[in-house]
Amino acid sequence: MGPDETNLRKRLRGSGLATALVDAAWPQWWTDAAGESASARNELRFVLARALGLDPRALIDGDQVRFAATVGPRFKALSAADVAEQHAIASFGQSIARLLSAATVPEPAPRVSAARMRAFMLDHGIVPSFQSITAICWQFGIPVAYLDITPLEAKRMHAMAAGRGMRCAILVAFRDSLYAKAAFTIAHELGHIMLGHLDEEAAYLDVEDPMSGTDRSPAEDEANRYALELLTGRPEPVITTSTDDYNAQQLARAAADAGAIEGVDPATIALCDGFRTGDWARSTAACLRIQGRPANVAVEANGYAERQLDMEKLGEDSRVYLRRVLGLDDD
Repeated sequence: MGPDETNLRKRLRGSGLATALVDAAWPQWWTDAAGESASARNELRFVLARALGLDPRALIDGDQVRFAATVGPRFKALSAADVAEQHAIASFGQSIARLLSAATVPEPAPRVSAARMRAFMLDHGIVPSFQSITAICWQFGIPVAYLDITPLEAKRMHAMAAGRGMRCAILVAFRDSLYAKAAFTIAHELGHIMLGHLDEEAAYLDVEDPMSGTDRSPAEDEANRYALELLTGRPEPVITTSTDDYNAQQLARAAADAGAIEGVDPATIALCDGFRTGDWARSTAACLRIQGRPANVAVEANGYAERQLDMEKLGEDSRVYLRRVLGLDDD
């Protein structure tokens, strides 16, 4: 690798981008011989700019790393360092969302309320859950994918919705072992999309788990309410018990009984009980009893994504890059 490309790698890493991401974006065709060609050097920078969400002109004109995503009103209250990090993540998210959308067969569907989507699912005998919500997102032309490589050396993200309008994707970085928690995360990001939050933003980033309740902004509250209404039928679920003294086995059994009546995934009820009481150990144990074993939601979601995506719609560089970012085996 020539000195120009070595310096370019240093600049990319110096901007905060993870080494693994830079390696994933670097095209397979690049060789020392290619470094002798001015056109090949420019093509390398175009490929990296598309993959990483950078301004290609700045990269070509002087190896300047300038993120392409615009900064929306949500960022105004953040420090300059936080804005720079979220700018980088938003640019990366938009780039991955474009690739996923380009390889997604269904066209984006119109926006649908949580109540209407839930009613549609129940009318077809489908209880909202991790698997069913993931599947319906794909039917609506909204790809759902788990990131094996995240944009920054420090992860700095739980999940995000990226894109513009309804041409969006849901990207998740945190790998839950509980289906119910993963379902809430995806439903929350779906809420951002369906509620029009991405009409003004390049991406809606959740640094922390949306269930933590640390971000009380109006948009986050709205997305939480959308998720809860889709999952439970109520934007503010009401969980009542006949006693305060019960164990995980009893909670799992009661949740299964109530879920059958209400059309709610029993694990979601157990999770809501944990949110109500703060007893997450009991709630988690009940969820595990209900689902039977710890889940590998990332493997399941990306396996489903691989079956839905038409990778032939992408160029070779983009196809290889996307598979690397999602942790999919090479073709």
